[in-house]
Amino acid sequence: MTAEIAILNRNAVALAADSAVTIGEGKIYNSVDKLFQLSIKSPIGLMIFGHPNCLGVPMEVLIREFRHQTAATEFETVEQCAGAFLEYLQNGANYPKRLELEGAQALVRVFLDELKDEIETDFVEAIFNGAGSEVANAVRAEAALRVVAERIAELEKKPDDPAFVDVDVQRLVELHWEQFRSLFHFVSEPSPELLERYRYLIVLRIRKVFSSDHAVGLVFAGFGRDEIFPHLVHLEVEARAFGHLKSRRVDTACLDMNSSDVDARIAAFAQQEVVETFLSGMIPDIDRLFRANMSKSVAVLSDIFTGRELLGGLTLSTAAKTHVDAMLGDVVKNFEDELTAIQRRYRAQVEGMVRFMPKGELAHLAEALV
Repeated sequence: MTAEIAILNRNAVALAADSAVTIGEGKIYNSVDKLFQLSIKSPIGLMIFGHPNCLGVPMEVLIREFRHQTAATEFETVEQCAGAFLEYLQNGANYPKRLELEGAQALVRVFLDELKDEIETDFVEAIFNGAGSEVANAVRAEAALRVVAERIAELEKKPDDPAFVDVDVQRLVELHWEQFRSLFHFVSEPSPELLERYRYLIVLRIRKVFSSDHAVGLVFAGFGRDEIFPHLVHLEVEARAFGHLKSRRVDTACLDMNSSDVDARIAAFAQQEVVETFLSGMIPDIDRLFRANMSKSVAVLSDIFTGRELLGGLTLSTAAKTHVDAMLGDVVKNFEDELTAIQRRYRAQVEGMVRFMPKGELAHLAEALV
């Protein structure tokens, strides 16, 4: 469980992170560094979360080497520093050659683990219903065809990763097919059709932009030489496959104090529940439950009024039923809009308080929220 936060106003930026990391089957270590000084010449920090390694190399090692290589560089902006770090991960780091293929395999392995759970659900259900092993295996193969086809359709809609536009991914997959084929082990005797779809799925998984829970989150924050106000950039790096870095900008968390009228901002990363509760005045899970039950309750009322006979055996006309549905729909919408407006006003008040905080108090608040 990782909790991290960035608090910005026009005076400073404060970053805070817990020291816990979960590895493997829930093993938690409480002595992990997640905050680093990224530049010697510029006041720019880097906060990391998610997977602690990049292509098998600890991020802490990569950060230390980057800082050493750029010791004489004064970055003009935080954006420039973030770009230089990505460039270092792409071309500057001394990765072991054997890990080039492993990066691509890791992308596929994580993806297949997710598919396996869906496929096994159909298999277990068949066994539970009394099917023999032969029938159950046939069910598993059919489920695999269906799930792989669904993921192909999903990935085909994703944009192409700019890093792989000029890369012949299909040829590389063919070249290393035996290694990729060995990962697909949850169907004992896959048909040629299933293997062909699986091969195409691998190509799409590498070539397309796809957000993953196994990516490394990178939060760059501070002041470049030419920046009057603090700047924050949030990126994700998923892997380095076949010599190319898979990374993406997380636009929703990209803050630019220089080109907006925002005077303060609180941004949470990784585990966000505590911070969101502080900002909105309501625990996120309760908020979601409240809204969902409101919608369900109104739906029940709609069924009562429009789907049953009223007192005396009367029924509503089609026009009247449509009118009742519309009115009840408006009730839900107005409720949700008002709740959202209240939360936004509450958040604005909190961020308004942060606007005038000195550096020390920003740091104390950030520490308290993680």
